[in-house]
Amino acid sequence: MLMTDKQIPVGRDARKKPTFCTRLTDRTAAQGSRLKLTASVLGTPEPSVEWLRDGLPLFLNPDDPAMRRFRSTCRDGLANLEVVDASPSDSGEYTCVARNIHGEVTSTAELKVFAGFEPAPFPPTFTRAIKDTYRVGEDELVLECRVRSHPSPKVTWLKDGVPVRVGSRYQMTELRDGVCRLTVSSPESGDSGRYTCKAENLLWSDQISESITFL
Repeated sequence: MLMTDKQIPVGRDARKKPTFCTRLTDRTAAQGSRLKLTASVLGTPEPSVEWLRDGLPLFLNPDDPAMRRFRSTCRDGLANLEVVDASPSDSGEYTCVARNIHGEVTSTAELKVFAGFEPAPFPPTFTRAIKDTYRVGEDELVLECRVRSHPSPKVTWLKDGVPVRVGSRYQMTELRDGVCRLTVSSPESGDSGRYTCKAENLLWSDQISESITFL
């Protein structure tokens, strides 16, 4: 392959090399808990993602029963490593490697899992913006976002600054992994407006907003 003076293969474009928008953060967890390591990455073409633990491929032996507790996903630039029923043996240095034909980047964080450990409280932080989806079959408008917090926050939805009243047309649901959902049945143009999801616990409150237009 032809090489440039800087030993970069011809055809690579540094502008299209993967870039982390948000990087991994150090985590502590209690034994038996469920947790996620998350990072967001951009690149053209869309990067592939590999996970390492202490410098070695995490899924080197997929037949190992212990690996069934690890689940890796990468959708829309969001790379997740989920650990189910965490064990102290899962502690270590985790690295997310994102690569495409133009190069690769890494992000690393430390995970510590303690027996009988209760995670320290931390304030709500939204990790995914509000996304709206219209389900034609059910005739429903669904708004979703994601928030991290310990302890779990109290979640309130507002439309144009006014709290949404749960009733026959509006339903609020809190799913696993911090996903907050607002479902609007039989939506109409009058449901257009600025929607806000507010999360609060004993430490702090945070909120995220998005303008939604329904025609």
